[in-house]
Amino acid sequence: TSHATQWALYLLSRHPNVQERLYNEIQQVTGGEMINAEHLKNLSYVKGIIKESLRLYPVAPFLTRYLSDDLILGGYHVPKGQLVVISLFTTGRKNDYFKEPEKFQPERWLRNRENFGRNPVTNSHACLPFGIG
Repeated sequence: TSHATQWALYLLSRHPNVQERLYNEIQQVTGGEMINAEHLKNLSYVKGIIKESLRLYPVAPFLTRYLSDDLILGGYHVPKGQLVVISLFTTGRKNDYFKEPEKFQPERWLRNRENFGRNPVTNSHACLPFGIG
């Protein structure tokens, strides 16, 4: 948790525009009160910041699995029993799944009219910051 929080704070420190939007959302939702559990469901930009931070700096950078069956992967035959390593760090930065993948854009995770057509995430399973499970 501290590692993920550190990266989120680092990214916020590098993006004052995101800080400002975050502050405005919190003020609008809470009315200046302390954040409570009821507020969380309405803090969509906060969720976007968390997801985007974890996309760029996943908690589990690699996922390993032993194959239960033979598999053709990228045109190569990989036999049953082989250990396969998947880089979640790399997957989160693939242009195939994320437009401008090196940019910190919490908006890409928002599902609202304001963000419609603006670099949305098309496959949320392309980002698995904690691995599977």
